Amino acid sequence: MFVNWRCAVEKNRSKIFAYGKSKKCFPDEVLRVDMNLNSVWKIFNESCGFVRAHNSYMINMAYIIFASPHSVRLIDGTEFTVSRSRSKEFQQAFAKYMAAKYRG
Repeated sequence: MFVNWRCAVEKNRSKIFAYGKSKKCFPDEVLRVDMNLNSVWKIFNESCGFVRAHNSYMINMAYIIFASPHSVRLIDGTEFTVSRSRSKEFQQAFAKYMAAKYRG
């Protein structure tokens, strides 16, 4: 299923790209969809483990290995900036995700 193996969904001009576990190791694992990011967000939102860190992308929290209020690093080394306007929302969502993950 999409949510279990995708790391990030990124807007590039008018196309949406979803990257696999390792963008560097598996460059062909890219899914292009003809939907805007808000439409994708309605399907793969926080309840699916994704978080909006920026207006141009959303990230699957299961693949975050480092997070600060201003940036995120994924398991494949890809780094994303967390926008100022989404920083608080990102921090709350990620804290909630981590609490649920380690609660058992």
